[in-house]
Amino acid sequence: MLEIRAQSLPEAEAERTGNTQEIFARRFDEFDSSIEALEAFFEKPMAPSDATVVNGVEVLELRLRDEHGYRDESSFAAPIQRYMEQGGRAPRNFHPTRAEMLEQVRTAEKQAREAEIRAAQRTREQEAHDEAIQQTKLARERARLELLQREEAELLETRAKPLRAYLMDTVLPALTEGMLEVVKVQPTDPIDYLAEFLFRKGQELEDDTKEE
Repeated sequence: MLEIRAQSLPEAEAERTGNTQEIFARRFDEFDSSIEALEAFFEKPMAPSDATVVNGVEVLELRLRDEHGYRDESSFAAPIQRYMEQGGRAPRNFHPTRAEMLEQVRTAEKQAREAEIRAAQRTREQEAHDEAIQQTKLARERARLELLQREEAELLETRAKPLRAYLMDTVLPALTEGMLEVVKVQPTDPIDYLAEFLFRKGQELEDDTKEE
């Protein structure tokens, strides 16, 4: 096929690209001899000296006479495979296959989703825990304030008892009598009338005290 394409080129184009019949035939012969050498190399039984071991890995050195010997992959892939299968050793592809890569992607996506779910769950649990702690603190603070209020009320009650007794003994009797007098008389200025009544009552109490 290549020969037909080369022959169909115009003479000027063939000379310019190096595809004249003579040059093409020489290049084709070189390529064919390289392929034959490659097939012969891989199809012969491997001797221990044919391979070099580097870090526990067999390294086969393949030297071609020119670059044309490895341009067409199909021309040497089959001999290499036959060589590798000698002695029941099937060729191994150490890279993941497309199916394995897709499975790895699906696994990674699944793990990422599960990680997000776990993170969200941990966040909700932490928020609930923090809320419970906050409510506990608020309840303790309310209880403390209620206790302080009760203690303050009890203290005021205790302190007010002597004062209440003093007022009951000295002020309230005269004040009650004066208020009853205001109700009975109903003066125009009840406040002033009550003040004068209390003033007179105070003088009477003072005189009684002096007489005693």
